[in-house]
Amino acid sequence: MGKGTNRVSICAFCSRMKRGVLYRVAREHEYNVLAMAHHLDDCAESFLMSALHNGSLRTMKAHYTTDDSDLRVIRPLSYVREAEAEAFAEQSSLPVVPENCPACFEQPKERYRIKCLLATQEALFPNLFQVLQRTLLPLMEPNVEDFLRLRREAFGKMGGNPHVPPPLPRPSEGQEEAAARAQATHGLYDARALWIASLALSRQRLLGGGRGCSALADDAEGAMQREEALLAA
Repeated sequence: MGKGTNRVSICAFCSRMKRGVLYRVAREHEYNVLAMAHHLDDCAESFLMSALHNGSLRTMKAHYTTDDSDLRVIRPLSYVREAEAEAFAEQSSLPVVPENCPACFEQPKERYRIKCLLATQEALFPNLFQVLQRTLLPLMEPNVEDFLRLRREAFGKMGGNPHVPPPLPRPSEGQEEAAARAQATHGLYDARALWIASLALSRQRLLGGGRGCSALADDAEGAMQREEALLAA
């Protein structure tokens, strides 16, 4: 798997194995384009994992050509949020294949921890993924200027506006009340009240993410209850 401290995680090893199988099947059927379903959340998580654990600024590319130059790999959902893809699948009654890797459920893996970290930060900074998308763009696109030009043209043909972001999630009434109570008491938004709000939103987003995320959601709920008790004291 690896040497010394640079061991390859089982998830990374499995990912390479699956990608190799997909390449082989595509070539057997003489396909020249392979579409992968990774979304923006996947790309952001991969970026943080690479930066924090490998010391490099990398993530999954939106499109690339394999070393043999016979297969083009595209990720058309690279700039779509996970929640948006889930909502579309549900509205369209598309079949969803649940996570079924036994290794992923032995304990929460690093990707789940990064997902929890991002959910917590997004609760505090709702524009987080819009900022991350701009940060990741040079890593995901070989020619940023061409990408931005094509994006503007596509939005123009669809009658959309590339400068108007999608609606952001709003905090619940309970979260707003906690922050308002802290503001009235201390004259500013208390860090603990904001932390409680972020834990609540993190838990909400993690509940639908499989067994690994459910375990993290339970941890978030426990932490939220402890912080609420301290705030009430």
